[in-house]
Amino acid sequence: MKIIDLHTHVLPGVDDGADCLQTALEMLKNADASHVIALAATPHCNCPNMPRSNFYGEEYMKRLGLLRREAAAAGIEAKILTGMELRAGDNLKLILEQGWALGLNGTRYLLTEFRPDVSLAACRESLQLILEHNYIPLVAHPERYGAIWQNPAAVNEWLDMGCHVQITGGSILGKFGRDSWVAADYLIKNDLVAIAASDAHGLRYRTNNLISVYDHLSIHYSPRYAKMLLLQNPYAICQNETL
Repeated sequence: MKIIDLHTHVLPGVDDGADCLQTALEMLKNADASHVIALAATPHCNCPNMPRSNFYGEEYMKRLGLLRREAAAAGIEAKILTGMELRAGDNLKLILEQGWALGLNGTRYLLTEFRPDVSLAACRESLQLILEHNYIPLVAHPERYGAIWQNPAAVNEWLDMGCHVQITGGSILGKFGRDSWVAADYLIKNDLVAIAASDAHGLRYRTNNLISVYDHLSIHYSPRYAKMLLLQNPYAICQNETL
């Protein structure tokens, strides 16, 4: 079993994820123990009430470089890839035009999130804007948006546009409530999901242990699907390949 986790908040001290370097290193050790061979450091970008904007630039790369060096010194084998979780807000166009957005592993795949109460019309407008700037939106945890609870089939339109979606491992296991669990099940059964990821924020509630998610997918859906969502498609994204 090998896993690639493309949504983690492991970069320390920049958002509501790892609060310090030691926590980040413990999260990376958990990744090693969970058969994660690579993970993306995807801090919240452009998200209200966060300590930093986390736009792509010198500061991001400096912090990532430090984490990589400390991880190597600690004997951690999992590769740490670049990325961000970009909140699609009013200044989305500015971020895209200024080159402040960072795709996963430097690719065109841009992990994109919305407010939990976002409308489908607002999603459509933002996704189209991202596509027009030559990125491929990878919508983060759509199963946790109220609009998708009401109409999970709406994700079909995003795929028709050329977007993809990522669901959270905890949603598959029911850790984000029944609505998210039902929506995640619908998206998986209707083959609307590109990848599953941890969206890890720390060492307790929202962790990066994806073994139970891999096992759940294998048992309740199929081993083929588990491998596709947690290894094959994430690898293809890291290589900038078409899904």
